[in-house]
Amino acid sequence: MLENTAAVSNCIHTVVDSPCPSSLVPTTTIEGNLNVFGNGMNGGGGELNVQGPCQDKDCHEDGLHSFSMDGEHGMVFKSANDISIEGGDTSYPNTVAGSVQVLAGDGKNAIGGQGGNIDVAAGSGSGSLNIGGYFGIGGNVTIRGGDSSTSSAGSLFLQGGNGAHGGDVFIDSGYGNITSGDITMTTQESSTESGSMILSTGNGTEGSGSLQISSGNTTLGNAGEVEVGAGSSGPSVSGSNVKIIAGSGGMHGGSVVVESGKGISSSSGNLTMNTADGLSTGHVLMSTGIANDGTSGDVSISSGSSMDASSGNVTLNVGSSTWMVESFLDGNSTSRAGSLELAAGDVSGINAIGGSVSITGGNVISKSFAGNFSASYGGDVVLSGGSSSHGQGGNVFINGGNSNSSNGGNVKVEGGSSMDNDSGDIVLTSAKSTKHSGDIQVSTGHTSGEDKSGKVSIHSGDANQADAGMLEILGGHSNQGTGASIEMLSGSSSSSSNASGDIFISSGSNVNAPTGSFYLVSGDPGESGQSGSFIIKTSATANGLSGSISIETGASATSNSGDIDINSGDTMASDGADISISAGGTFSAGKEGGNVFISGGLSFNEGNAGHGGDVSLVGGESSSSVGGFVDIRGGYSSVENGGIAHIAGGNSHSSDGGDVVIQSGNSSESNTGAVLMKTSDSKRKSGGMMLESGSSQSSVDPSGSIKMKTGDAISESGNFQLNLGFSNSSNGTYTIKLNM
Repeated sequence: MLENTAAVSNCIHTVVDSPCPSSLVPTTTIEGNLNVFGNGMNGGGGELNVQGPCQDKDCHEDGLHSFSMDGEHGMVFKSANDISIEGGDTSYPNTVAGSVQVLAGDGKNAIGGQGGNIDVAAGSGSGSLNIGGYFGIGGNVTIRGGDSSTSSAGSLFLQGGNGAHGGDVFIDSGYGNITSGDITMTTQESSTESGSMILSTGNGTEGSGSLQISSGNTTLGNAGEVEVGAGSSGPSVSGSNVKIIAGSGGMHGGSVVVESGKGISSSSGNLTMNTADGLSTGHVLMSTGIANDGTSGDVSISSGSSMDASSGNVTLNVGSSTWMVESFLDGNSTSRAGSLELAAGDVSGINAIGGSVSITGGNVISKSFAGNFSASYGGDVVLSGGSSSHGQGGNVFINGGNSNSSNGGNVKVEGGSSMDNDSGDIVLTSAKSTKHSGDIQVSTGHTSGEDKSGKVSIHSGDANQADAGMLEILGGHSNQGTGASIEMLSGSSSSSSNASGDIFISSGSNVNAPTGSFYLVSGDPGESGQSGSFIIKTSATANGLSGSISIETGASATSNSGDIDINSGDTMASDGADISISAGGTFSAGKEGGNVFISGGLSFNEGNAGHGGDVSLVGGESSSSVGGFVDIRGGYSSVENGGIAHIAGGNSHSSDGGDVVIQSGNSSESNTGAVLMKTSDSKRKSGGMMLESGSSQSSVDPSGSIKMKTGDAISESGNFQLNLGFSNSSNGTYTIKLNM
């Protein structure tokens, strides 16, 4: 039905002529369908143009009205060519051109209604390669903001609907039988600075949404990689950073977890953190944050546990450094590799303790098989200086901590303990060498104040039921050179009033049995060598007294004190060794040489003392030749009298003095030895001989007698003969005088 039919009475339903009608009416209403299609026979096109005059300034620049269509049961636009929906342009200043708004319908029913969907899809593609052209390629969908030549271009907003639960936004590539489509999100290139990209969930009062970036799963091949990287920068600026920051919180801050993928039938994935290669590479920094009021966080680097094989190693390696000729030409004559430093945390305050550094080998926690523990060892801890092919190897320093006002820290090296077996050994040894092996030096530090320097104590551990461990100090063995010496020196002193340090070597004490023996023995020479000498002496001095040598056994309260034996060794094929005891000589005018005193032991008891100890000088025995001599003589003098040989019995305060017995040796099968008492021959007057008893100071007791007799005999006693010596000029006389 057409309104205003009088104005269009000459028109037919098919509009082919123009103009029709001759006069227009403001509104034309068509009930029913309105089909507009092209007819090539009549020359008609397939266009539908709706236009009218613009009533205000906010309209299309051509002065046309907008086009509005409303359908109750849907609306379909189809075209054999393109479809373009455009908002009107405007040429007025400070105005906005016409917008294009595509809205789905609202579901307004109070019982329940769902808003309509909007589906924007490009056309599907078909065909095959054999036909040619754009075979099988679907059309693209491009949604973009408007361009601008002088200001900001228009933005693109993809937003889910508002509601009790906000609508989701899905960006999904197309399905493919071979590969699904890619999704590329990138800001456009720019001649100055490209735009930023922000992926974030919205803010919330009780919780914000999570952000998850992951590649898809696969059942047969490798799943896709996930790579996060900053773009490359120009040649004269620094590269941009990549930051992964967990969220802050009123209580605990969020964690950052970087974890490799799980392996079902093999190992899990690797986790690699490294800086890129370059002229000089960047640092790798791992640290916990600064704590304002509590404890700062720990840093833990550990390999995972293993249920059925070896657990993984933890390796901290400093990169190697290579010296190049170009570095030498640039003036860098030294190439130094990086250092590795393990340092515990510092602390300040009162009663504060700095952090510890603990390096421990792995424990062995396992059950034994039939009680066999021999194959189980705790992990080793190896501290080694660096090797060098031409220069000196690196040192290993283990230092206790310094202190300004208290004791410095201790250094303790201790072998491991054991419940059922030996504790661990401690071995200090320098490495072997084709030349001179390294020294081992154990010393305490110097002190610059008034206190003593520290002592060095080396001792074996105590034992409860078995023998205590031996302390053994050995010089090194030599195949062709001299064996190593052992030198023990006490500390020297520069003081004018204090002596240098003493040396005490003592066997261990025992309250219930004899104490340990003390042996000083030169080395065993084997079958063809010569044993070493044993020398005990004090050092020479320029002005003061040289030190004394005292050899004595310890005193005993209830039993005999120990003997002192000085013996030279026996020999199987040569003369026996001598024993020489000599006092010190002097080169000073008017001074005497040193004396030699050999004395038997004192016996002292107020009630019942025994006799004093004997002194025996005995020549050595011989099984088939003459026994050894005993030679007692005074010392030689070049300008004065020779020394006196004085043999006297011991003095007594309240009883008889000791006798002097000079007796020749006995013989069981031959003659006993003779006793010859004579003075030495002389180029002048020989010395006299006097045989007299001592004077008596008593008024009733006589002086001692002199008795000379030959010995008794069964067959014939010996002769008694007094002879005067022969002389070429005058014989001597003999006188027997009785004092009256």
